[in-house]
Amino acid sequence: MYALRSLFPAILLGGIVLGQGAPAAAEPNLSIAVDDGRASVRAGERHEYTVTVRNAGTESAKLLVEVGVPVGVELTPRSHGAETDGTRVRWPVEVAPGGTTRVRLAGRAPALPDGQRRLALTACALPVRSGPAAACATDMNAVTTRPPVRPADPAWSLAGGAGAVLLVAGGGAWAWRRRRAT
Repeated sequence: MYALRSLFPAILLGGIVLGQGAPAAAEPNLSIAVDDGRASVRAGERHEYTVTVRNAGTESAKLLVEVGVPVGVELTPRSHGAETDGTRVRWPVEVAPGGTTRVRLAGRAPALPDGQRRLALTACALPVRSGPAAACATDMNAVTTRPPVRPADPAWSLAGGAGAVLLVAGGGAWAWRRRRAT
């Protein structure tokens, strides 16, 4: 029995030393999303993007949220603390464990070259120190150049319908009078 008692702590200690049974290190678990709430935009139209970073991990994460600026797009940061150099917009953020951080920016879609019909905007969560991106996401929109089709104003629809009724009634009355006169 004595040999078994002294062997048990050695097995337990050996498992911990080898990484079996040791508690996992706390670390962030990040995800990112970028969205403007649309599937398509018109060239020249202004719209808003929201970049959302979530930390499902157990440790706080200090990051740079970076959005690459596509050629021809005018981006304007809408959240405080952004830095821009014309090719990207960056925000330093800290996301608490289980927390969410959002940054916003506005953009104007350019007229795209022939053959190109989609506009892609990519956002990444980067470590403050150099290293690979922790997470990236892309929002993609179809870009159209046609003006939107607007529904008819109800007042004009009513006036047009009444005008059509009067035209048909007037034409019928004219035809009836002419037929009667002959």
